[in-house]
Amino acid sequence: RKDVYRVLKHVADQHIVNEEDGAGAGASGAGGASEGSGGYFASMASNELLDDEQRRFMEKTVLEYEHNGVHLEEGVFKQVEELKTKVTELETAFSTNINQDKSEVHVRPEALAGCGADFVESLEPAEGKGVTGKGLVTLTMSYPHYFTVQRKCNVVETRRRMEQAFNSRCKELNVPIIEELVRLRHQIATLCGYPNHAAY
Repeated sequence: RKDVYRVLKHVADQHIVNEEDGAGAGASGAGGASEGSGGYFASMASNELLDDEQRRFMEKTVLEYEHNGVHLEEGVFKQVEELKTKVTELETAFSTNINQDKSEVHVRPEALAGCGADFVESLEPAEGKGVTGKGLVTLTMSYPHYFTVQRKCNVVETRRRMEQAFNSRCKELNVPIIEELVRLRHQIATLCGYPNHAAY
């Protein structure tokens, strides 16, 4: 809501003026802005300077509004909204790809030393999956498999293969998504008045 943002922004700016002047010179101005939802904040500033906690809350609230582009002209604001919708869609696609990933690592049971017999016995055999070699078992990229191997397996090569596979999930699908997200986030940041997304 732009009306709430305007009141909060006015009170926050007035508070800065009051602190610099060392007096409540702007109290009447803040009071004049106390309409609707902003009445509490305006009256708070008109009675006394904000303490550290109140000032931080005010700054964070104003910043959140500005991150959403509420301070921008209507045309630019709509552009930011459209870009944010695209970002959300890409983030959803990224997560969906990860959740649907079918990457596997196939190893011999002895390559899982330290993981425990129950864990090894619970793994599906790799036979019938087009894997060369007999007696191999299948590790998926599910968290129970990944974290068990990374935390308990004594075989360095097994941990290395698992780590590489886990961090390479859906790279063909998700690398272009990441590149597009970087571009869109930078565009949103610059439209909102920031030099780049890191400063946003």
